[in-house]
Amino acid sequence: MKTPSRFKRILMVLGLVGLALAVILCGIYSFAYYKFTHIMAAQIRTTWAEIGAMPHVRIEGDAPDISGFPKPPEIKFSGRIYLEQSFSPYLDSDLEIEIPQLEISGFPLPGFQLYLNAPQGLVISQPLLNQSLRLDGATALLTLPHHLPRSVEYSALKDWQSLNDPIIVNAFQAKAQEIIVGSEGTLGLDPDLQLDLKLDARIMGVQEFLNRLKENPRLRRNNAGKNNLAAAESFLKLISKTDDKTGQSYFDIGIFIQNQSVLMGPMRLYKLPPLIWPGSPVTVGRDPEELQKSLSRHSLRPE
Repeated sequence: MKTPSRFKRILMVLGLVGLALAVILCGIYSFAYYKFTHIMAAQIRTTWAEIGAMPHVRIEGDAPDISGFPKPPEIKFSGRIYLEQSFSPYLDSDLEIEIPQLEISGFPLPGFQLYLNAPQGLVISQPLLNQSLRLDGATALLTLPHHLPRSVEYSALKDWQSLNDPIIVNAFQAKAQEIIVGSEGTLGLDPDLQLDLKLDARIMGVQEFLNRLKENPRLRRNNAGKNNLAAAESFLKLISKTDDKTGQSYFDIGIFIQNQSVLMGPMRLYKLPPLIWPGSPVTVGRDPEELQKSLSRHSLRPE
């Protein structure tokens, strides 16, 4: 029996050392993963309890669970979120958000990216024109701020907002019937701790949507509806461009949430109810004008 050459012995030793290092690294990764997801689970339970303690807010569905090992952690949620009418004087009825399936993957660490996916879409009840807003699907890629708020308490959010370190929306896409919206921008809070969203959006499929509306028998019998549709189609032709590769029409526009208003370009689409965070000095259920005056009067700094 021949003795292994010196070169073969060196290769065997290197292979064993490499295998040992791989086992050690896998062990370190597994331990760190377990500890990190354990901390994540505790934070989720705390945040879940804080949201549940917010007045006039109700959540149906189990707290999100964590899975995904050895890939980046994945958080899944399925359920409904209700804002009762008494939550805000701006609501004329309860607001319901139905989420059949929401998946969030990635390490929720400062500066890291998170991928959000709602493959079955979502339904928001009566947000616009007393109708439900239905999305067939939505995805988003976000980069977290370099500084994360300690909690959803008012004082913690106020400290975070003062850093001017918003969430970066690297990519967002949503589909509702024929309409597809793709966008990028930032998401944060303004000095009154209300939503502050700035998106550069590209909207496609509007012409196809209008074409389908024109085939609606009820609309064809309604002169006012036909006139509005014709005006919308004329305006769309003025602002639309055509993709050279696909031949599909599209237009670019800014989408914003500022001063509690949803804006598309210069047009205000909807007035949002104010967000009232736990520990906020502003109370719920006051007259809208008085509430707005109070928001602008307060410096809104924690005591």
